[in-house]
Amino acid sequence: RDYTFIKAGEYSYRVSAESFLQANYFLWDKLLELITQYVEGEICIDTFCGIGFFTIPSSKKVSLAEGSDLNGFAIADAKYNAKLNKCSNVFFFRNTPSEHLKKFIGKKVDVVIFDPPRSGLDKKDREILELLKPKRIVYLSCNPSTLARDLGILLKKGAYEYRKLYLIDMFPQTTHIESLSILELIDF
Repeated sequence: RDYTFIKAGEYSYRVSAESFLQANYFLWDKLLELITQYVEGEICIDTFCGIGFFTIPSSKKVSLAEGSDLNGFAIADAKYNAKLNKCSNVFFFRNTPSEHLKKFIGKKVDVVIFDPPRSGLDKKDREILELLKPKRIVYLSCNPSTLARDLGILLKKGAYEYRKLYLIDMFPQTTHIESLSILELIDF
């Protein structure tokens, strides 16, 4: 088959061979629990959403959840997974993070989730994020260097406070580590 099915927490997912999925299945449930505890409010946007792994559980905690990714196979899986999990308030788009976020400028966005590739966020993503000013940023990173760069730029602007950091050993017995950072908008 060109795909398989997995279960994480109470959710089921179809995963195509060309789609991305966190490798350490022993930690899927914990990762979902960690991220979704920071999702609340009306609108949640999940960029680099892949198969909707975080978007779908997040949709249970907000009025509207949207996910975007450039991988067309992943977006097809995400749309399938939304139906599979009976989520009517979640929508998926094949798009870059900056193009997806751009349509929300001027609207109140409660949470933006980032799970970028090793290259991290690009300059456009960070610029749009500064204009959007979501209440909370949930940033999962597999590269400490690009995470430090991205968060350094965002925090230097003074609009956000670093609230929480989790280190997740997704790759035991290697030098690689996942980092989950939580940033909160400072009320002026």
